[in-house]
Amino acid sequence: MSDIHHHLFGIDYGNLRPDQYSNTFWKNLRRVQKTLPRRIKGVIAPKVNFTTVIADTSKPCLTPWSGWFARTSEPADGCIIRGFETAVAIFNGDCPIISLVENDKLAVLHTGFRTLIREKKDEPNIIEVAMKQFSPSATKAFVGLGIGPCCWMPEYEDKPEVLYPSLSRHPDLLASCISRTTEVSPFGPGHTSVDLYKLAKGLLKEAGLSENQIFIDDSPCTCCAEKKGKPLFWSHNRFKAGKQEVDGRNMAVAFLE
Repeated sequence: MSDIHHHLFGIDYGNLRPDQYSNTFWKNLRRVQKTLPRRIKGVIAPKVNFTTVIADTSKPCLTPWSGWFARTSEPADGCIIRGFETAVAIFNGDCPIISLVENDKLAVLHTGFRTLIREKKDEPNIIEVAMKQFSPSATKAFVGLGIGPCCWMPEYEDKPEVLYPSLSRHPDLLASCISRTTEVSPFGPGHTSVDLYKLAKGLLKEAGLSENQIFIDDSPCTCCAEKKGKPLFWSHNRFKAGKQEVDGRNMAVAFLE
């Protein structure tokens, strides 16, 4: 089975918020391109919008922006590719990603709270949708490159399940993932938070994966990771709290070894 390689390009690579009319975006993207292995001939980035749509590149679904970079034609919060010469990118501002691999097939998913816990109880979450394309016994999963429960401050008004897990289709699992922000959070300590990594892991196990098939990388946190007092990554939560002037985006990239 293939291994998954990941990298999170942050503030050192500039603002990677995708904008096809922005010269700054293309300049920063070229810096990323030079960092990736030469065998990576292209990058595909789904247009995330907290859906459960997963684009399958074996079917027409892409709009090329250049010879090297393409986006999905329609909103999607995941992408499935095959082979070793293409990478998938999620432009995140805190949400972790999930990667699923089975032989030479790779799915990369945008792991926001609303892609995992749907507003409608009877609607499958993004993991359940993705696993229709994978065999649980032959699949490995990676979860990481996002914000930790130390910092994540949900909007409780549109995510009532955070305060009332019984509203969710996964009440016991969600309740076990409830946490509290710590002093490193830009909002301060003690606010109700959710461990998105633990939640994703629990949902992956519900989908049929075993403990030893799931790898969690919960460090660094996109919100509080620093070097010499300066943030390493763009963070929507840090921006909301007024600790950052520009609401930029990182580039979480995954590809097969």
